[in-house]
Amino acid sequence: MSSSSIENHQPLAGPSSGRSQPRTMLGDCSDSTCRSLPAGLYQPESLLDCCAKTVAVYIPYQRVEDTFAPIPEPVQLRIIYWAFPRNEKDIKMYSSLQGHSTDGKLPFVAGVKLLESDSVSDVLQVGFHLSGCVKDSFTPHPSRSSGYLESERQFQVTICFDRCKITSVSCQCGSKDIVWCPHVVALSLFRIRKPREVQLRVPISEPLSQMSRRQLQKLSQWLIAAHHTEILPTAQRLIDDIAHSWTDISRANGAPDPTAGAAIDDDNAWHLDEELVQSRVKHYLSQGAYYPSSRYLYSMFAKVRELLKARDSNGARLLTIITTEFLADPKLSLLRHEESSSIADKNRSLWDTLSALWITVVLDPDSGSVQKCVWRSKLESWHNVDVCPLENPD
Repeated sequence: MSSSSIENHQPLAGPSSGRSQPRTMLGDCSDSTCRSLPAGLYQPESLLDCCAKTVAVYIPYQRVEDTFAPIPEPVQLRIIYWAFPRNEKDIKMYSSLQGHSTDGKLPFVAGVKLLESDSVSDVLQVGFHLSGCVKDSFTPHPSRSSGYLESERQFQVTICFDRCKITSVSCQCGSKDIVWCPHVVALSLFRIRKPREVQLRVPISEPLSQMSRRQLQKLSQWLIAAHHTEILPTAQRLIDDIAHSWTDISRANGAPDPTAGAAIDDDNAWHLDEELVQSRVKHYLSQGAYYPSSRYLYSMFAKVRELLKARDSNGARLLTIITTEFLADPKLSLLRHEESSSIADKNRSLWDTLSALWITVVLDPDSGSVQKCVWRSKLESWHNVDVCPLENPD
């Protein structure tokens, strides 16, 4: 999370600085790219869009702010516009796991249906933070007449992104799956397919820097009044900390802005809930090598292959989590003493698949010497674990 100095921040450049900004919709612009053209003609993108597309992919927004501040608002809006992922295949890759769906359909397919049924509303993008509401039907309790009563709930979804990668997701549905829920999929696809219907704002620190003391006080009090049950304790704690000069918040230069994108040193990787993956792998291993547990584990191996094929760094990251949990499995010490049986054979098959995937990782020609040294050190440490299975147990 990057920080933006509020005290010393200069207002945005441009004639509209200091005034309330009209609502801006994604894709709205005043240049010739928005004009209708006769069939068969193509309007080249503006230089601003060409540059913004490249910056949005490769350069952290904090570096842009530190180098070129103050950034004119039109430039900010185009960088923010192009910073969201543009390929639906990426969304599908993180919301689909073969053989792992609770109701017979993949979350990606369910998310597409929610989008096509106009279940997404109130979509707002503030900087690098996207939010919206997604309606979904479910069967919460049985009914005497029809067996189950189908109800409809509205879930609040939030997505943070940076350099065309979704870095964190949150949904009120409370999904505990290793893939993204259908509501996150629906909101993501809405942003990709219908960008003109999304309200777009610059990072929240920008309008705050233009407000007067009276406006800031009014904003704070209205915000606390609207959500006093949730944020009042936090607000009081922050007030107490600011009142004392020795606290961290008083000594800090500026304040954090969760809508301003990632900091320069932050990892730029797609969202992957490591704790959830660990708990799932541990649960599957605790069930033994029986179907369907082994089927789920092979599905996770298939996801590793898919990520590696896409040259996604989360492929090796996911494989590392799986390997760590395999070595921490309490039943692993029994494998060396088992006789040849179907269960032992299935366990060996899982370990063979795991080893083959690591061969793919370490032989990747795109990996640098530093990364290869990291993999070598990690593999050697795993090899020295007493319970690590032998390459050829026979």
